[in-house]
Formats: sequence, C-alpha cells, structure tokens
Amino acid sequence: MNHDKLSTLEERLRVVEGNVWFDSIRATEVCLVPNIIVPKDFRISNFIKYTGLECLNTDLRSYYNKMVEVIRDNKLLIYFFQDSLAGSALNWYMRLDD
Repeated sequence: MNHDKLSTLEERLRVVEGNVWFDSIRATEVCLVPNIIVPKDFRISNFIKYTGLECLNTDLRSYYNKMVEVIRDNKLLIYFFQDSLAGSALNWYMRLDD
C-alpha cells in the first residue's frame, strides 16, 4: 500500500472515530507513566485480573509477588499495574488522571 492510500485511510479512521488517537504526540499525552524504560529481559507475568469484586489485599499481594523482580522501580510498578485490572476496576484506574 502506498503512502497516499495509507494517509487517506488514517484520516478516514480519525473522522470515523472522532479523535486523534493515531497521532503519536496525542499518545504520549495520555500515557500514564511517561519516559519509562522497560528492561529488555523483563517478562511480565500473567495476572489474575482484579475487577473490584475480589479481595483487594489479596490482589495487591499477588501483584507485588509477581513483580518482585522490579519491586523497587515505582515507574514499572505503576506502568504494569493496569495489566492486573479488568472491568470496572480498570475503568476506574484509567480515569485517575482526568
């Protein structure tokens, strides 16, 4: 696909979606943890997703246990925390910066 066709498709998607999420500058503005560097060899564990209905303390302990490799790096802990959430808990977390 040539560059003109790709640009046209991206513009159509912006119009349909009603936002500019494809804009890389906009993407950095909505990033919860800017300027993060994830170690090349770091592998994220599969999390049991917290939805708000389970025990919060159990979920947090499980999260910290799986993140023990980077436990002293607050940026990484915050960055990956969203991966341990689902449903209304994830919606709540994503709106914290609003």
